[in-house]
This record gives sequence, C-alpha cells and structure tokens, in this order.
Amino acid sequence: MSLLLIAEIQGETAPPEFGGEFAAHIGRKRNPAVRRASLTAWNLLAEGLRRLWNSRPAREGAPSGKDTLPAVRFGAHGKPEFVDCPLHFSLSHSGNLAAALISDVPCGVDVERVRPEVALRLRARCLSPEEQRRGLDFFECWTRKECIGKLNGAGMDGNPAKLDTLDARWAGRFLSETLTDSSGQSYALSALCKDAAALRAQRV
Repeated sequence: MSLLLIAEIQGETAPPEFGGEFAAHIGRKRNPAVRRASLTAWNLLAEGLRRLWNSRPAREGAPSGKDTLPAVRFGAHGKPEFVDCPLHFSLSHSGNLAAALISDVPCGVDVERVRPEVALRLRARCLSPEEQRRGLDFFECWTRKECIGKLNGAGMDGNPAKLDTLDARWAGRFLSETLTDSSGQSYALSALCKDAAALRAQRV
C-alpha cells in the first residue's frame, strides 16, 4: 500500500497536529517561503493519513484516538519518521510544488523545479558515467538519486555520481513524472518504495 499526494504550495496554513518533535521542527522555519512550503508538505502528509485510515477496516495502522496524528521524530541524518505508527513517509518541496509519500515500507519522494542551467552545470559531477553515456535526463536522475538517499535514510553522502539509478536494485522500480504548476513551470518528480509497489501521483 502506498499513497502519493502532490499540491501547489499554499499560503500560510495552520500546522497539522503531529506530536513529538514536529512543533520544534516547524518552529525553526524562519524563512516565510520555506515555512509555507514545509507546511504544505506536512499538511499533505496529514491528508494522506486520513485518506488511508478512512479506507482501511478499523483504521488499521492508525494511532489510538480518533483522528489523532502520530508523533514525529528525526533520525541521525534528519530523516523524519513516525514514533508509534507502522507507516513510513517521505516529503519534498521545490518551487511551487510539494509532495508527500506514505507507504507500508521505507520510501522516498523528490520533486525538483526544472532549471536547464543547473543541469548543464552539474551533469558531469552528479551523474554516473553510465547515466551520462546513455544521455539520461539530469533531473529525472537527480530526483531518483534523492529518492534512494531518502529511502535509505542517509542521503547521497556527498557523492551523487556514485549513486547509480541504473543499478539492478532500483532499475524499473521508480515512478517518474514531469509535472507543471499553474504558472507553466516544469518539475521532475520521482518516487520509490523498498518493495515494488504500484504508485500513482494524485494532485490535491
């Protein structure tokens, strides 16, 4: 079971009522644009949880208490996770889009605003030799690498070129899409779950 929700960044919204370290995490977001983007992603996560719990018998996987959102903590590398809920999740935002992925298994999602000048500058440094040789799209590869790093919980370890999206462990298991926001700006989005699972992006 996996659910992926995508939405355009909202204006300032009330923080969802996750417990644990969540309030302190949001409180450190001083830049208004970053705070709005982060809150949109976290509110997408809250909406996704409600959708999943409402579709499951006896609210399987939900914490005790009607409509109670679970507590959140942050691991050694900053990866957010639930404290007393068996589900896994991943969040991302860039430009005017945010995404939240929820799954029964470790997962990762990444959305990036497409900027051709960035691809030209970073292609040789960030793509593996085989990814370059095959002429793969920079932003599709980049978002896929971010997904692998998020799924593993350790990021890309400062050397994205060593993280090969063509590796047999990952090849053929990504959901990758090109999206546009209401202004016409293009984005690359990728998502990955540890066990092969059918994924479909839903715009909110």
